[in-house]
Amino acid sequence: MSTDNNSLERYRQWIIAGTAALKIGLVVYGVWVTLAVYQAGLE
Repeated sequence: MSTDNNSLERYRQWIIAGTAALKIGLVVYGVWVTLAVYQAGLE
């Protein structure tokens, strides 16, 4: 049993989770900007 393999797996999971969070953040930001622009267009 090597501890290196275990920590590498955990590191990979952190990258996957971080990437997913980043994608969700970008989607939310995109929707927010779209709504802000739409709101400004109505005024």
